[in-house]
Amino acid sequence: MSGLKYELKQIAQNTGMRLDAQNFRLVGYYRDLLFMIQHDRHNKQYLLHVWAKNDLPEERAQLERYLQDFQAGNPQILSRQYNGNVATLQIQQIKPADEAAAALTQMMDQLAAYLLGHQFRSCCQDCGREDGVNLYLLNSGYYFGCDDCYQHLSEQAKVNQQQVPSNLVAGIVGAVLFSLIGVVLWVLINRLGYIAAISGLVITVCAFKGFEIFGKRLSTAGIVACVLVSLLMCVFSTYASLCWDIYAALQEYFLDVGIMDAVQLAPVMLEDGEILGAYARDLIIGIVLGAVASFGYVRNAYQMHKQGFVSNKVFTGRRSNTSVGEEDQSMNLS
Repeated sequence: MSGLKYELKQIAQNTGMRLDAQNFRLVGYYRDLLFMIQHDRHNKQYLLHVWAKNDLPEERAQLERYLQDFQAGNPQILSRQYNGNVATLQIQQIKPADEAAAALTQMMDQLAAYLLGHQFRSCCQDCGREDGVNLYLLNSGYYFGCDDCYQHLSEQAKVNQQQVPSNLVAGIVGAVLFSLIGVVLWVLINRLGYIAAISGLVITVCAFKGFEIFGKRLSTAGIVACVLVSLLMCVFSTYASLCWDIYAALQEYFLDVGIMDAVQLAPVMLEDGEILGAYARDLIIGIVLGAVASFGYVRNAYQMHKQGFVSNKVFTGRRSNTSVGEEDQSMNLS
């Protein structure tokens, strides 16, 4: 937690919200509403989210006006947004850290006072249930909902996904063609004397992208095919590296020699146990490094196929037998 900004630590101590040090994120119930603060270090900004729902259109319209006035009274707020479920403020970084912690906490207090005074609630954004709700990072946005609505959302996404036909043969062709980009990168890095995980990652990503473009939709068979294509292209990359090494060696002694001469000589060179062992070692290391680098991408592709979207649980909300102030604020920091 040493890399986490001091102001977020300070707010966590004062409010009881939970820290996600890896993602520079603070999340939890504060004054009976779900808040989240993200520190965008690159742009030197904070994103302050509060989940607030009210079924009355006039109350939502009034909240829009309140946020407009709230921004006018706080010049450090760069922008505001409310989509009917969550209000988001984009805030420029405040220094020093003590003042930042105080300012952000004060903003949460003011927002909570208004929202609670106008009967806004942190609840499932679909059905309005307040207990048994979780916060998910869903594709590129957030979803705050109960288990039933989350399951319904997944089922609907899968139905929409199934409406797109999948062509396994065309997908495999696309996977092979696109993965050649990674093969070129593998050979070039090998010529520099390195074995890089990025090569295996590029081969895998390109194989999946090629399958999606040519095959339209990833199926279970498509995912297996992409993994097998990636492995085979790693083998092909190693063999291509051998051929290039032979060609470079021949160029030092013979002027009239082509790449096909090196390709024809490669099987003969592999009969030498020392050469075979060296390139086999490079292949195994490359596959292992590539597998480690590609694991998250393949996992997301499988999750997209099974659920219809990629999601990670950010926060587990209150259970039905939990009273206010004793809510379960356990976090999934994956």
